[in-house]
Amino acid sequence: MTERFWTPERKKDYLELAAAREHRRKYIREYMKRERAKGNVKHWREYKRAKSKGNGLGKNVQFYYGRIRP
Repeated sequence: MTERFWTPERKKDYLELAAAREHRRKYIREYMKRERAKGNVKHWREYKRAKSKGNGLGKNVQFYYGRIRP
């Protein structure tokens, strides 16, 4: 006979992990909202748009992890 996967201990550990991940997600989301409102951090789309406009290589060139990719 096989052992069941969701034992009470495993389920408790999983729920604690999920709650911790959700808390971290909410914290980072709110932190980034505050920083964007202050003007300290750009939204990633705005950053990407500004980076591709300012490189002088044309609008078909995208930046990919610091390297120029045609």
